[in-house]
Amino acid sequence: MKNLKLRRLLLLSSLEGKARQEKFDSDTTVVFGENDTGKSHLIKSIYGAFGAVSSVVNEKWTKASVAVLLEFSVDGTIHSILRFDDQFALFDAADNLLWTGTSLVKEVGPKVAELLDFTIQLTTKSNDLVVPPPQFCFLPFYQDQDRGWDDSWSSFKSLAMIPNFKKSILEYHTGIRPREYYSAQAERADAQREQNELKAERRALDRATARLRNGRSPVTATFSPELFGQQIEQLLAELNELRAIYEGVKHKISELQSRRAVLVEEIEIARVALAELDADVKFTQSLADAQVVCPTCNTVHENDFANRFNLISDADACRGFLASARHSLIEVEADVARQMASLRSYSDRIGSIDALLEERRGEVKLRDVLKDESERMVDATIAAERAVIDGGIVEWQIKEDEAAKRMKAHSSAKRKAEIVAFYTKKLSAFAVELGVTFGAAAKKSVSPKINETGSYGPRAILAYHFALLHTIREYTTSCLCPIILDTPLQQDQDEKNAAAIIAFALKNRPRDMQLVLGTVSLHGAAYDGHVINPQVKESLLREDEFEAVNGYMRPFINKMLGQDQGELL
Repeated sequence: MKNLKLRRLLLLSSLEGKARQEKFDSDTTVVFGENDTGKSHLIKSIYGAFGAVSSVVNEKWTKASVAVLLEFSVDGTIHSILRFDDQFALFDAADNLLWTGTSLVKEVGPKVAELLDFTIQLTTKSNDLVVPPPQFCFLPFYQDQDRGWDDSWSSFKSLAMIPNFKKSILEYHTGIRPREYYSAQAERADAQREQNELKAERRALDRATARLRNGRSPVTATFSPELFGQQIEQLLAELNELRAIYEGVKHKISELQSRRAVLVEEIEIARVALAELDADVKFTQSLADAQVVCPTCNTVHENDFANRFNLISDADACRGFLASARHSLIEVEADVARQMASLRSYSDRIGSIDALLEERRGEVKLRDVLKDESERMVDATIAAERAVIDGGIVEWQIKEDEAAKRMKAHSSAKRKAEIVAFYTKKLSAFAVELGVTFGAAAKKSVSPKINETGSYGPRAILAYHFALLHTIREYTTSCLCPIILDTPLQQDQDEKNAAAIIAFALKNRPRDMQLVLGTVSLHGAAYDGHVINPQVKESLLREDEFEAVNGYMRPFINKMLGQDQGELL
């Protein structure tokens, strides 16, 4: 299994001229500060860098158009992911660009899934089989302050694109059904889709075949093409000669039509120009002034006889051209008509072909022989095509059966019972620590309904959440991601419960997994680790960090946009 660890987060708003960068401890980082200092903006930006958008995003933060660069490691290998508006790019440890993308479903999601070994494929509302986008990968590891503590499966947006995702995502992450099961499931779905396409193709072929056969006359004699050998050769010669003549006439007509189009355009241009020249002549004749001032450029023109004569000469020349072009058009159209008539002149040749087709040998006509042979060829072609389709269906059916066998082999009732028992033990222990209780139904499934209200609700969700995380750590075949808890002190927890929640989260972090905890206060919990401490109200980003962060991030952005300007700072 892969293990994702956060290293550093950089936030840049060129619009506001502000920025911020923070490092993360490899084990635990507490984002600690008063309300409205931007803790949640920072926390939401972590998985937001991968395209997993939190259920609620502050409007002012959105308007600030913050670019995010997250440096992280996967099994010790360092990468950086950049989100700039709706564009994403991944870089390696040497800051080389690995890929860019904009579509979460088609581009970014599959690339992130490949990086983290999140290999499950699920069916969307539109019945497309896809690798779920990043929010589905991070779902068990993130609790958003706005929705996550009311419903543990509502921390991200755009989850409804995959119906009934909870069961599949939980069984995948917890290892109840390992990634091998879902790989086989995807192969089975591919095989079923291919079979359905081939079957639809075969149905269309069968319909076409039925229509062809319904239009045939019954065959009452056995045909032999050898009886008409001489006539068939003569027929082919006639057909080849006619084809050559037809192609020549068609080419000539095409040339004439092109010439006709040019003439029509020239006539229209000449007609418009003549109308304008006539209007100019009438206008100059109506003026009493000796000079005319251009209304556009203020140039002064003499309105004398010479200028008026030039206009009249231009108009006469235009009339001459127009008459010539119209005459040429008439000639071209006559040529087209003659060429079309020439096609009809070959009726005698066509009649001779009909005569050949009507020649008999006994009760059999040459026309019948040719028709019979063409039908035989069509039938043979259809039969060959149907054989190919049927063979393809059989091949994909074999693949479907093999995938189903692998799914069954990786769907073990014994393994499921072991995992659920581990989860139940953890849930019971964590419930005691947080002062909550769960019914028997909650302990039988890793996806129970938690309907608790008031201060009881967030503590019940936290106990369940950590029981699930410990189960994932123990049994998953996929990936481990940072646990991000955004302000778990919801619903007015009293001091005792608030202290218990913070202490519980810090103490029960699963081994080898990273924890980021956002809170207003530690409520007396012992903690001397790494802290991120935003302090300015309504301003997580800072002007004094803009120059340094912009200088570091700008080369990444340039590479994403294909405007590389050299080595990164």
